[in-house]
Amino acid sequence: MKNFKELDLNSQKKIYGGGFFTALIALIPLLTTSVISIVGSIKLSQSNSGELKTKDTTVKFENPDPIDDSKKNNVSTKPPIYFVY
Repeated sequence: MKNFKELDLNSQKKIYGGGFFTALIALIPLLTTSVISIVGSIKLSQSNSGELKTKDTTVKFENPDPIDDSKKNNVSTKPPIYFVY
């Protein structure tokens, strides 16, 4: 720590922008991962079936489309009404 020297103003101006670009380069993978995660969550919530994999677990789901079932059986798909007191 004793070997550090204070830079003069001209030297600081030459290297000042490097810190910004270094931080920007470090943030690119973080932003990319976040965007991919958000897009995957949106796609997962809108799909009828799929599989979600993480490091530890795997979850498979299949939700049949209620509109297709009602067309096949000619049955109305009105949800039941429940009253909670």
